[in-house]
Amino acid sequence: MSQFLATADIFKPDGTSAKGAELLKDKLVLLYFSGSYCNPCHIFTPKLKRAYDTLIDQGQQISVVLVTKDKTIEAFQEYYNEKMPTFNYLAFGDPIIPQLLEKYQVKLIPCVRIIRPDGSVAVKDGVEDVRTKEQDIDGMFEEWDCYANI
Repeated sequence: MSQFLATADIFKPDGTSAKGAELLKDKLVLLYFSGSYCNPCHIFTPKLKRAYDTLIDQGQQISVVLVTKDKTIEAFQEYYNEKMPTFNYLAFGDPIIPQLLEKYQVKLIPCVRIIRPDGSVAVKDGVEDVRTKEQDIDGMFEEWDCYANI
């Protein structure tokens, strides 16, 4: 588990939190960098949510962690509640967010990085995968799982 995420408080959809080491153990982890002000994010988020919900319904061990780039807590809360209420998330303003942006070299959003248990990047462009492979969600998951070595 990435040292950044192992000690981070990650919030679950019900609003409770757990340390990353506990919540993300043995799961394929997708870091989703997004913001409510980003029009491409509004187009992409439903595709990611559909893929994630399908995989969860199948019992796959996967976790999306939303890393917000929103400027206000109100914008973040509204965006999260409306568009992705099944994702885990880092709290608005969490000091780990700038560190993750730097570590994973996030320049543009939407951005999905699929990470290995050691925190290294398994798949750099998860956005493109979701966009181009949404008709084969199972195959996409198997590919990601293989790259991540969970």
